[in-house]
Amino acid sequence: MYTYRCIGPEEINVVRAMFDHDLSLVDVDLTPSQIDEWCVNTMKGIVAGIRACVIAFDENNEPTAMTIGTEYTQSKAWYKGISKIRKPNNYYPTTARIMGPAEDMLIQYMEDRGNFKYWSATFEGKYHTTRNNILRKHSTMFARYDGFDEMIVPPGQEAGIKIWDMNRRPHPFSDILIRMYVLKQEYRIPLVRQQREKLNIEIVTH
Repeated sequence: MYTYRCIGPEEINVVRAMFDHDLSLVDVDLTPSQIDEWCVNTMKGIVAGIRACVIAFDENNEPTAMTIGTEYTQSKAWYKGISKIRKPNNYYPTTARIMGPAEDMLIQYMEDRGNFKYWSATFEGKYHTTRNNILRKHSTMFARYDGFDEMIVPPGQEAGIKIWDMNRRPHPFSDILIRMYVLKQEYRIPLVRQQREKLNIEIVTH
């Protein structure tokens, strides 16, 4: 049984623990100093209130999986950062069962803040489609989104778009697909109406 929660800015050691079995991000091994830098920057975003990091904890309260999102209030959108399993398992249907509820919590967090679209970056090709099809079976929130390809970034290059490049390193050996996910209209309508009512209440009370 797993429990899930957004961690606080004082829990940097929880994030560091995610690297004690596997030093990689997006199939690229990091040095200890790079890992430390990445962890510190992640926590800075949490402190600033623009980033959420959802951790899955096992029955021994050990961190098992992690997913991260960064909010862009000016664009009413967010960027889906790293998803990482502490002890890698190449059989994605197994890890998706753990990661799915974490993705649900992250998406719910962002929707509660009025963000109904986001970008992600991952390997281009069949892997992306296969992974998403499996994840939709385990994440009811993710299944409510449609995906649209925005750009394929060649190995070693930046995208040239600030909000994408500031959240990812150029990948040394793989094309990276930037994809936008948009909440389907039937789910947007009630949320947008709720936003309108909230704005009206705030205007009246002020």
